[in-house]
Amino acid sequence: MRKERRQTSDIAVIGAGIMGASAAWALSSRGFHVRVFEQFDTGHARGSSHGASRIFRLIYEEADYVRLAQASLPLWRELERTSGTKLLHTTGSLAFGPPSTLESFERALQTAGAEHQRLSPTEIAKSFPGYALDSGVEALYQRDGGVILADQARTAFLQLARENGATILERTPVTGLRPQDDGSVTLDTGSGSFRAECAVVAPSGWATRLLDPLGLRIAIRVTREQVSYFRLREGHEILPCFFEGYGSPIGAYVVPSAQNGEVKVGAHGTGAEIDPDEDGTVDPVRVEELSRFVADHLPSLEAHPLWSETCLYASTPDDDFVLDRVGGLVIGVGFGGHGFKFAPAIGRMIADLVEGREGASSERFAHSRAVLR
Repeated sequence: MRKERRQTSDIAVIGAGIMGASAAWALSSRGFHVRVFEQFDTGHARGSSHGASRIFRLIYEEADYVRLAQASLPLWRELERTSGTKLLHTTGSLAFGPPSTLESFERALQTAGAEHQRLSPTEIAKSFPGYALDSGVEALYQRDGGVILADQARTAFLQLARENGATILERTPVTGLRPQDDGSVTLDTGSGSFRAECAVVAPSGWATRLLDPLGLRIAIRVTREQVSYFRLREGHEILPCFFEGYGSPIGAYVVPSAQNGEVKVGAHGTGAEIDPDEDGTVDPVRVEELSRFVADHLPSLEAHPLWSETCLYASTPDDDFVLDRVGGLVIGVGFGGHGFKFAPAIGRMIADLVEGREGASSERFAHSRAVLR
């Protein structure tokens, strides 16, 4: 009978997406020996972290998230300095909607002390002629918003973690977790079993497969979302990031490219619920909806997309994250289409949870909150 191969690691991180990558850097920077387990290649396009760009914005309806974005901004700059790579391009960000729907966003910005401007339809037309809005729509403008280079950011986190001594194990799916009596965790993989003092569970849409067998049932809904890329018309300036604060049928958002003149237009949180292992097939109906939105509201863009792609959202019912520790497990899931911008701050929060620091997370992100049952 072949003897099972066993290896020992201080900290295991399951998932090399943006949160796992950020956690790996934060933990390795604190002197931990880190192993990252990724079921695919680190550059795969089957999860929630791939692609050219993500929005960075402070405009939120809750002051907690405004503050988290404020805390993340200098950490992105630190990552840029350490990696020598420009990752966050400031364009400003806009939220559009009827006046009454913008009030909660404005209150949150005011509570957090974030500078912002309220713009009338006339001011929008003058300052941002690249947008054509419905009558009666106003806007909030916040100057710190911008575009994160998503693939490059994930690569930077992982490279810096490697330089700190972390090991990245690609094509190594974790098939099971076995908490031990001494508080450690055994990870079962096709390459053998690995023992860790603590395991960070951050595999996005695949998290419930590892947590459910342990009795840690967290309501995570996995959906396939879709984006299309449009060319900026000649003579038009790069648009600021934009999202609809009033909930249109497709929940549109716009992310300008910082590199090639393409503009990403997406539909937020309206995709079909799926199994995360399903292929990411582009839906032509959604492409048509996005094209129609561009034709109606974005005269600065050519109306026909250059190409389209899909990604996964792994969301909780209340759209708040899960950042919590249970025994030897630190859970970091449920970032559902709005977590990427917070990645460097969340990586540090995960490291704080691993170290058992007081106040590392908050009740808002508890795994035991009622809505997750």
